Amino acid sequence: YAAGLERIPLFVKDGGIVPLMPALSRVPPPGEPVPLEIRCYGRRAGTFRLYEDDGETFGYDEGRYRWIELSTDGTAAVIRGEADLRPEDRLYGDMSWHRMGGG
Repeated sequence: YAAGLERIPLFVKDGGIVPLMPALSRVPPPGEPVPLEIRCYGRRAGTFRLYEDDGETFGYDEGRYRWIELSTDGTAAVIRGEADLRPEDRLYGDMSWHRMGGG
C-alpha cells in the first residue's frame, strides 16, 4: 500500500474499535471533559478497554481510575464501565459512535 505523509493509512481489523479525541493545545483542567469519537470498523463484534483517570493527580496509585469497556456486536454499540472515579473527575465527556464501513 503506497501512501504519502499527507495521508497516513490506518489499517483496522473487522470488529476493531478506535477511540479518537480532538487535538488539544493544553491539558484540560479537572471538570472539563474531553469528547471522544468512537469508530467501529466492519461488521464483526469487537471490544476495546479504555483507561480513564482524572488526568491531573496521582490518584490512580490509590485506585482512583476506571476501565471503560467499549463494545459492539457489529450493529449496535454498548458502553460498560468499571469505576471508582467520581463523575466530576471524569476525563472523557460525550462519546459519539460512528460505523466505519465494512461488509
